[in-house]
Amino acid sequence: SEMCIRDRLSTVDKFCSTVKLRKKLNRKVKQMLYVRKINLKNRNDSNVLLYEMTEAGSRVLDVGCACGDLSALLAERKNCRCVGLEADKEGVEVCRKRRVFDEVLQIDLNNFAAADYPRFRQSFDVIVCGDVLEHLRQPAAVLSELKLLLKPGGYFLVSLPNAAHASIKAGLLLNDWSYTELGILDKTHLRFFTAASIAGMFADAELKITTSGRTFLPPDGFQKHKVGELPPDTAAFILNDPQSHVFQYVFKAVPASGRLRQENLKVLLPSECGRAPSGFMFKIKRFLLLKIPGMIRYIQKIRLR
Repeated sequence: SEMCIRDRLSTVDKFCSTVKLRKKLNRKVKQMLYVRKINLKNRNDSNVLLYEMTEAGSRVLDVGCACGDLSALLAERKNCRCVGLEADKEGVEVCRKRRVFDEVLQIDLNNFAAADYPRFRQSFDVIVCGDVLEHLRQPAAVLSELKLLLKPGGYFLVSLPNAAHASIKAGLLLNDWSYTELGILDKTHLRFFTAASIAGMFADAELKITTSGRTFLPPDGFQKHKVGELPPDTAAFILNDPQSHVFQYVFKAVPASGRLRQENLKVLLPSECGRAPSGFMFKIKRFLLLKIPGMIRYIQKIRLR
C-alpha cells in the first residue's frame, strides 16, 4: 500500500541520515586521535623531546606525520621546512589545510622505496620517525630506505615504545597479552622493541645512537593486570629495573659503520630509575581504557600527569 511504501521510504531516509552522521562522527574521532596540542613544558611527551632535539632551520622529513602537530611547531618556532609522509587520508587532508608543510604525501610506508622519490635523495637534515616504526612490517628495511634521503651530516630522530615496561612483564607472568586502544600494546602495533632490540636494529642499519631521552609510564600502564598481583619478591624485582618504568625511548641516530650494537645500547639504557607519577588524570584514563575501551577515542586530550 501507499502507506507501507511511505513507511519504508521513511525508514531508508533515517538509515541514510544515521550512516552519514556516523561517517561524520568517525572523521571527527580520527581527527581527535591524531590532532593534539603539544605542551612544550611537558617533558614526559615524546614530541617535546623530538622538538628539542631538532636543530633550528633544518629541512625535516616527518615520517608518519599524523595531522602535523610536531611539524607545525618546528615550522613556527624553529623556522624548519617540513615535508610529511602519512598513510591516513584524513590525516593528510588536515596537514594540507594547516599549510605548515612544503609537501605532504599519502604513502604506505610498508612499500616505501627511496628510488621512487629521486627529488628527495640526500635532501633532508633531519628525518623524524615519531612512534611510527612499530606500525611497520619491516621497520629495518624502511630505515635503510629512508637513510638514503639524509644529507651528509643528517640524522634520524626516533621515538619507540618499550615492550620491557613493568605492565608488559607483569601481564606475561600472569599469562596475559591483551591489546589496547593505545599505549605499548596498541592494537595497531605490529612490532615490539626493548632497548636491546632497538640497539641491534639500528646497528644493523649502520646507524649510531648518539643521544637519548625517555618518557615514563606508571608501572601498571594500560594493561588489565597490576604489578601488585605478583608475588612481592617478583614485583620488587620488576620495579627495581630502571627499564620497567620507561614508556618510550627517544633518541638521535647518525649514519656510521663498525660494531655499533653495544655502543647503541649503552646510550639507550637508563642509568637511574626515573618514574612517572600515577596522578588522578592517569588513573581516570586507565579506568576508562579498561572498562569502556571505545570511550578512549574521545578522550585523547587527557594527559599522562
